[in-house]
Amino acid sequence: MQEIERLQQEKKETPTQLEAVLEQIQQEMKSLPIQQKHSLQIYCNRFEYAQRRALAYLDYLSRLKTQLQEKEKRLKSDLGEIKKLKQKVKENEKDIKKHQEALEQFEEWRDESQSNNPKNAAKMQEWMDERQEKIDRTQHFITKAQSKIKEIESNIDEILKHIQTMEPNHLLSQDFLYVGKLACVNKSEIYAHDGDEESGWNIYGQRLSLESGEHEKSYGILITLKRNFIF
Repeated sequence: MQEIERLQQEKKETPTQLEAVLEQIQQEMKSLPIQQKHSLQIYCNRFEYAQRRALAYLDYLSRLKTQLQEKEKRLKSDLGEIKKLKQKVKENEKDIKKHQEALEQFEEWRDESQSNNPKNAAKMQEWMDERQEKIDRTQHFITKAQSKIKEIESNIDEILKHIQTMEPNHLLSQDFLYVGKLACVNKSEIYAHDGDEESGWNIYGQRLSLESGEHEKSYGILITLKRNFIF
């Protein structure tokens, strides 16, 4: 999170600075001959493209920050749920201990009443059965709670693993490239997740794949209309 905020602070003025340069170039172009205007227009187009890339990168950082905040919120919620479940398990274990102590006492009284007070012995047996039912129900709850704790802990491990893959990079985000857009960029600038079907999707529901081969680092233009589009 700190690295994202550092990059946001570092890059936030870039689009404004590029806009100022663009305005200066456009102002100078007004008083120039057509031939010189054409030359300056090339530089103008490059600055506009750089500005769009800078804005796309800031958008990427913003979305990444939001995703991390959502992950952190989920972690806090899961950790809180684990804490509550462990507390309930602890309380129910104490209840089982109390029920077991009562069960032992009822058993003792039942045995003492077997010969001289059969009705009392039957009552003690009834109480023993009730206590055993409570013990069984409580133990069932503990087993379910412990299973739920393990499930949540497994989810936490997956979230932490995912967070480790979410460190910000300096490449173009998936959202900068999409089906139907014309772009001239170097493949080494592109961020993609080849071989990982769970990630690499842009906000338009499209996934970028990079072709391998001798032209791997060459420039290219996106012209495909496939959902999994190739660059």
